[in-house]
Amino acid sequence: MLKIDVIHDEDLQDAVNNFISALLPHEFYEPSLFTEILNAIFKYVRLEEFQLEYRLLLEALYNLNKLKVSLVNYVPMLTRDIFYSLLETSIDDAIVRPGLGVTEWLKFEGLDSNLSIQMAKENACQKLCERALELYDKCHDLGIASESVMNYEPELREAFIANVCKSSINTQADITRHDVKVGRKRYRGYSDWRVFTTNMIADLNRRLDDAESEHRTVINCIENSDKLLGSLSEFFVPIAKYGIPQLDDYTPILRHRLVVVVGKENIGKTKFAVDQAVNVMLEGGKVVYMCGETQQAKVYADILINYIWKKYSMIVRAEHLVTPSECPEDVRKAIGMSIDFVVSEGALILSDAFDYSTVFQQMQSIYEDTQFDMVVIDHSCALIGNVGDGSLKAKVDALSDAVRDFRKKYPVCVMVTSHPSTTAKESDSRGKVTSDSATKGSQNLSTDADEVLYLRDNETLRKQGLIMLENTKRRDAGRVNEYVILRKNFAVSAFIYDENEQAITDDKCLERSASLELLNSVYSGDEDDNLYNL
Repeated sequence: MLKIDVIHDEDLQDAVNNFISALLPHEFYEPSLFTEILNAIFKYVRLEEFQLEYRLLLEALYNLNKLKVSLVNYVPMLTRDIFYSLLETSIDDAIVRPGLGVTEWLKFEGLDSNLSIQMAKENACQKLCERALELYDKCHDLGIASESVMNYEPELREAFIANVCKSSINTQADITRHDVKVGRKRYRGYSDWRVFTTNMIADLNRRLDDAESEHRTVINCIENSDKLLGSLSEFFVPIAKYGIPQLDDYTPILRHRLVVVVGKENIGKTKFAVDQAVNVMLEGGKVVYMCGETQQAKVYADILINYIWKKYSMIVRAEHLVTPSECPEDVRKAIGMSIDFVVSEGALILSDAFDYSTVFQQMQSIYEDTQFDMVVIDHSCALIGNVGDGSLKAKVDALSDAVRDFRKKYPVCVMVTSHPSTTAKESDSRGKVTSDSATKGSQNLSTDADEVLYLRDNETLRKQGLIMLENTKRRDAGRVNEYVILRKNFAVSAFIYDENEQAITDDKCLERSASLELLNSVYSGDEDDNLYNL
């Protein structure tokens, strides 16, 4: 939570005053820009973060903006008389709100802060009204033109950053000396100082990133139209294909997409992510893989094994990668060429677990160095650090916000693996389709996703070496309504699509199928003769 003190910061007050001035009815006021100008303030300092006279004046402007948005042809005009009338009717209730900061102000001024005493309350109301009207007059007299006020945004941004930094420095010093409550959490000592500092920087960066991403494009010329339509084309250029026709028809692995892969423990989420990561690498793309609960060496081996299987039609095991000299010459060459490809192309970047509070910045830093095409976060509950109140929901919410914003800003596909929610597990156990949010910890992750792919199985499927993929969400295309049946080849972390197996979705048909023959053929006969070949 950012700590912002406008009341005691003249630089931030001056910056905010310019924008308030552009919202008041003077000769340079333009009502059509009202919403844009008001939002420019709230991009940096939220309404609830203002106190005293600033809170009262901005609340009045905020309420006028709600009318402007909802009523056709409404023109917001906050004259001094209207503002005074609003104060008269609302000040008595507003003054006792904790967030307004009245009690702290009265104590600082040496005045009676016991608002349960009528005389003290009336005195406080009078003084606060005077302050609010003085602020109105000051801003109105500035006469800042609505059409030019956005030139002051850099000043507002810098004043906001300086305010947060100065406030946080004081709070950090207090944390090292004694117990400090910030929001709903208490901090004490040097370990908590580190947590507070990390969270504060993450919150500040997130606020600034949000402010930068909020802008408008006026379609008032052919050039602007062509620019937008031209940028649209990158949304439809696939990075790679899943190898699943039902998905690849309209939504293969695309840029600016968030794909969430859901499945219970040990069902194969990591193997599915590895399988798709290699598909991207085979198409010349670069992949960042966050190894949450799996060692980097194990993920690297799985990716190489999958790559060798797809590229050279050979099956190798992890021990062959460690001692390739003991393998036949053709296998040794395949291993060497695969490693050389990954090294020379820089096709793979492995990372330990990201931090919930700084995941956006961590991905951004890697992207600036590598320009990757896909990032895999395996999985949503495996990141480190704390954010918010430290609950799982707060953590997954923060992750969801970060990956949503990252895939919006950068031309990449973000794939996140997740355990299923309680309701999704119940639907799975009953053999029913998933009707509610599928992701564990927070529904925001599935809500923000462009695709949600749910890996499911049952005893009959496991016996046949099969798995079901349920598509619970697909943005920009119709959801795949039928289950997709995939054959597992976990020896190489692969999921194989076969058109002939798509009709056998019930247990009786699965029992009658001869789908084990493929796996048997791989391992039948002499083990040494069949080890490396499909």
